Amino acid sequence: MALKVESATIEAGKRVIVISDIHADLVALKKLLNKVRFTKDDVLVLLGDIVEKGKYSLKTLQYIMKLSETHTVYTVCGNCDAIALEILRDDKNKELLGYILAKKHTLVGDMCRAINISITRDLDMLAIKKVLRSVFEKELSFIQQLPHILELNDYVFAHAAVRPEHPLDMKPSQVMKMDAFMEQGYTFEKYHIVGHWPTVLYSKKIPDCNPRIDREHKIISIDGGNTLKLDGQLNALIIPDVSKEEFSYVYVDLLKKAKILNTQEVGESPFCISWLDSKVDVLRREKEFAYCEHCSSGNKMWIPNSYLWEGKDGFHTEDITNYQLKLTYGDIVSVTKATSRGYLVKKDGVCGWYYGMLEEIPDPDDIMTD
Repeated sequence: MALKVESATIEAGKRVIVISDIHADLVALKKLLNKVRFTKDDVLVLLGDIVEKGKYSLKTLQYIMKLSETHTVYTVCGNCDAIALEILRDDKNKELLGYILAKKHTLVGDMCRAINISITRDLDMLAIKKVLRSVFEKELSFIQQLPHILELNDYVFAHAAVRPEHPLDMKPSQVMKMDAFMEQGYTFEKYHIVGHWPTVLYSKKIPDCNPRIDREHKIISIDGGNTLKLDGQLNALIIPDVSKEEFSYVYVDLLKKAKILNTQEVGESPFCISWLDSKVDVLRREKEFAYCEHCSSGNKMWIPNSYLWEGKDGFHTEDITNYQLKLTYGDIVSVTKATSRGYLVKKDGVCGWYYGMLEEIPDPDDIMTD
């Protein structure tokens, strides 16, 4: 696969909305487009990974294809999108079959189910590929033609990364998959906007799922961990005028919403554990929680038992924090988990604990769609 770069010029004054890592969450995508009031006057940029991991890969892809016919939509290819291009190859059939058997939600799996193909270990994957090529020719062609890098005026977009020197010498795989792009030490003359790496993974103490805007190095990372994280969200970066370097953002998630009934002060000595370094020692176990020591830092905290899992090297935890959020009566939060000790919640994209009472309410973003 050769690197594809697409360039276009957008007239000054146009609003650009950038969304990344939808991961087949069609419900959240529609909800977010409604929240930003997306219209035909706007430009929508999708930074890849529109499919895989979520429940509606095929429906999400087809929705975006249809939207692209009526609105100004630019989509770049993500590493998860490129998986479906394996259908166009005659080799690596066992590998693709093993992948769709191992993963609950995949685009290839959705395609098979849409035409009543049962996915079993004895499936003739080469024969199935030929059928899928015929039935889903338009969908595969859409993905195949996606660029890896998009240049709009003074902005550069890619799924994961673009190097400042000789970007055209990069392999597509390098553009579609580079971890922690904001920590690579790059600086650009134009803003480079990427997804791929959940922004919460840049958090060292307080988990923050919001877009990260580095004005000094001109890099913006916007993946909110939608579908991947228990408290993830789908972010939209908004450039109100493509001719200016001004930004805002909003997000949606599908978590239950609640109103805070007790004011709470911010906690001290926060830290968080992510999947990058998730190994813990279980020091004491109770019915609902375990008191654990984070192996690399020595920090100790109570972790819900449901967040713990045992690997070959010991216990690990889902992303977790001890951070106590500052909350005021009437604040609206997303509720990740309710426990006997308190609630894991999210306020304005920041995650933490709340130890008071709350009142469940309808999601304000759902009300907007009525």
